[in-house]
Amino acid sequence: MEEIIARINEVLKLDIDDNDTLDISRADIISKIIAKDYEWVDIQKAFINILTDNNRSTDDYNVLAQALYYSIAFDKTCNKDILDKDRLIAIINFRLNPFDKPYEDNLAWSLTCDFYTLDYCNSTYNVFRDEKMLSILREYGLIE
Repeated sequence: MEEIIARINEVLKLDIDDNDTLDISRADIISKIIAKDYEWVDIQKAFINILTDNNRSTDDYNVLAQALYYSIAFDKTCNKDILDKDRLIAIINFRLNPFDKPYEDNLAWSLTCDFYTLDYCNSTYNVFRDEKMLSILREYGLIE
């Protein structure tokens, strides 16, 4: 896992997302290149390690969420059924979806809907009202 985290950290340091001449983002690199070299079960462990690190930036969390979304929704490099979706969804929502903000146009909500086959516009599900999700966040010391 240390090797995967080190490679992801290298990618997160790149300043390419706003570069008009490149047609690749940091999330693309993670979802396409790193995913070729490792199994998603192992990548997931690295993602969770980074997502539960309070010293990371919101940008880091967002890039990982984008990489996961690209991998399951577009590239199909990741079989979402092998992942611990509860853990990933709880932590990604905690990092990217403030408790009191609406879900519209939200990457965390898009992942949640995709993982749980929810209607993006009409679902009333709320991660922060789901005791299983809150328990996961408590496990990592993210909430009390």
